[in-house]
Amino acid sequence: MNNALDRIIEAKKKRLAGQKGKASLEEMKNKSVQAGEPKDFKAVLAAKKRINIIAEIKRASPSAGDIAEAADPAAVAEAYEKAGARAVSVLTEEDFFKGSIDFIASVKKKCSLPVLRKDFIFDEYQIYESRAAGADAVLLIAALLGKNEFNDLCVLAKKLGLSVLCEVHNEKDLDTVLSARAEIIGINNRDLKNLKVDTTVSERMIKQVPEGIIVVVESGIKTEADVRNFYGLGVNSFLIGETLMRSKNVKETMNSLLGVAKNG
Repeated sequence: MNNALDRIIEAKKKRLAGQKGKASLEEMKNKSVQAGEPKDFKAVLAAKKRINIIAEIKRASPSAGDIAEAADPAAVAEAYEKAGARAVSVLTEEDFFKGSIDFIASVKKKCSLPVLRKDFIFDEYQIYESRAAGADAVLLIAALLGKNEFNDLCVLAKKLGLSVLCEVHNEKDLDTVLSARAEIIGINNRDLKNLKVDTTVSERMIKQVPEGIIVVVESGIKTEADVRNFYGLGVNSFLIGETLMRSKNVKETMNSLLGVAKNG
């Protein structure tokens, strides 16, 4: 294990094995059925002529360390909604991001926005677990999966009513998600192996996404200028975490980011 992604996946596999020991796949399937109808995450992002921000709850990360370790997920989500976010991303990975699957239920009690479960998902159990927890959408990372695995998890997620944010970082990833008929593609400017951010990744890959597919730019979005740059390239959906988590005035920060669509 010589890179960040390998270390995260190794820890996640151990966590998943423990969770399966507490609740079987059949139990998780039953819980997913009882979770009710999910909100339409895709529809929120499909709205044009405005900036759609997926505001992320992220207490820590491997690259930044502790960001807001003591933050209350429900309170943060409530603040995001009031500030104008269109959806909330909840990081549930435990060891490197200090998240929890339980955060989703807490967030849903205080926030009416669609909720994305952001984690390192590679097993069908995690899809059922996401829906059982109340998630409305899941993140699937192309770099973690082969084409067949990615497609199978996409099909399962959609069967459960979950929207899928299909994450890519390069052309190989893009080929994987397009084979799975991705409807929402997130272009991550962060290389998950070395954790470096390069916003030219999105600038390059936006041009390669077929028309009609929703594009979300992830990582490295810190200022109004960043949003304006990608808005000029035809993208109006962004997943933003650290910038908002570190903000001393979320409403003010969000207004600045959202103002791009109004101010041209």
